[in-house]
Amino acid sequence: MTGPAGETNFCLLVPAYEVEADLLASRGPEQLYDALEEQDVDISDLRREALRARI
Repeated sequence: MTGPAGETNFCLLVPAYEVEADLLASRGPEQLYDALEEQDVDISDLRREALRARI
C-alpha cells in the first residue's frame, strides 16, 4: 500500500485468540496493548501462545 507521500506501508494481519478478542471488546484497545506488552507477546509470531487471561 502506498501513501500519498510515496511511502510504502506494510500491514500485518495476525489472528487473535478468543481471550484477546474478549479483552479488546470488554476493555478496549489500550488495555489489550498493555496486556500484550506486560506479557511480552510478539504478535508477529504466528506460532505464539495466547495472551494469558488477566484477573
